[in-house]
Amino acid sequence: MEKGYKSIKLEEYLDNYVIKNNLISCSKNGSFIKNDIFIDENFGRLLGYIIGDGHISKSGISITFNAKEMNFAEDSKNIIESIFECKTVIREEKNKNAITVTANSRILSLFFRNICGSKTEDKYINSIIINSKKEVKENLICGIIRSDGCYKKIRYRDWE
Repeated sequence: MEKGYKSIKLEEYLDNYVIKNNLISCSKNGSFIKNDIFIDENFGRLLGYIIGDGHISKSGISITFNAKEMNFAEDSKNIIESIFECKTVIREEKNKNAITVTANSRILSLFFRNICGSKTEDKYINSIIINSKKEVKENLICGIIRSDGCYKKIRYRDWE
């Protein structure tokens, strides 16, 4: 075990998948990524980026940063590639003054959808983080703050 960090299998958070040589995919012809991962500081920071500024589509995940935050974009790209062994690209969007990090992997999309939600108003922190080491939680907060560091208070109507 890496530095005492918890190890998880992505398959535990998915319904339909194919496993080959400890790699996981949605189909036998799809792209495969690592099935076993560690819940470490890097994973915590990546999850913070995704909760803060991430977009989870059916075909993958993307995280958008301000154009001046290339170091955060490179950090998230490196984390995705090292944890999941998933090809990731950084694209500059000059007309939006933004940088987008994208990993086109349906299995990655489904995994993150299941552990943190997909829409801004539905995102949450999963128990795999809540029950993890202090350093993981600190890096989750770091990723959230780096992504935007803001929150929206939602008022609920009480129906009687």
